[in-house]
Amino acid sequence: MKKFIFFTFLLFYLARIFAQLEIVAETEVSADFFTIDKFGNFYFVKGDKIIKTDKNFDTIAEFSDKSKGNIGSIDALDPFRLMIFYPQFNSIVFLDKVFNQLRSTIFLDDIEYFSVAAVCSSNFGSFRIFNNNCNCIQLIDNNLRIMQRSSSLNFLSFNVKITKILEINDHVLAFDDTGNIYIFDIFGTFISVFNDVKAKDIVSYRNTFIILDNQNYIYIFNPSDKGKHEIQKIAELKNIKEITSFAIHENQVFILSDKRLIIFRFEN
Repeated sequence: MKKFIFFTFLLFYLARIFAQLEIVAETEVSADFFTIDKFGNFYFVKGDKIIKTDKNFDTIAEFSDKSKGNIGSIDALDPFRLMIFYPQFNSIVFLDKVFNQLRSTIFLDDIEYFSVAAVCSSNFGSFRIFNNNCNCIQLIDNNLRIMQRSSSLNFLSFNVKITKILEINDHVLAFDDTGNIYIFDIFGTFISVFNDVKAKDIVSYRNTFIILDNQNYIYIFNPSDKGKHEIQKIAELKNIKEITSFAIHENQVFILSDKRLIIFRFEN
């Protein structure tokens, strides 16, 4: 009951403030995608290179490793332990806040995870992977041992191509290249497939999930262990064609589109 009341209040609050979205700035950005950490620092990724900037877009650090191919994803859940995934070489690198490497590169083939579709940081262990071989999410500890294995998606009547996984609070979400969302609890138990909207991307904001769909609508999403998920449209990003990634920090929404970072502001 307390969680329902909290979400209802949060939904009302976010629906009210996001309804007042307005573009306040645009800046040219040469990046394939980006993310933001909890301090408001940006991480712009182009090919094999990451540029970290502050809120004013002044460069803090740069990192590049051409030997591993292009970067597939970065996870800044912990800004002091940035996680980088190289899908071409099935490897993971962890960097500190100024991009010093924290440990030797983790080559997933060497520990017999031969087909990894996506990775993310975890508050309950070192990191999670979506393993195509078992069609499941595995939680890996700092010694590279499996701590947990989720339910497998092999029971589904259709093929799944996972592109991203994300952990927030009591749930782990995976979504595929068609926009379907697969919901697990924090212990890896499969709950349901959610396809009421087709997700283009999912991010976290104030300990909840925010979905951007293929029609450029923004939703707040509250998964439930009972399968009766709550979702509410809270904003529309008008007159923007190709969005490659987005993020939310404080009272701003950041959209990467056509080599531009477009900044929206809402009343907080």
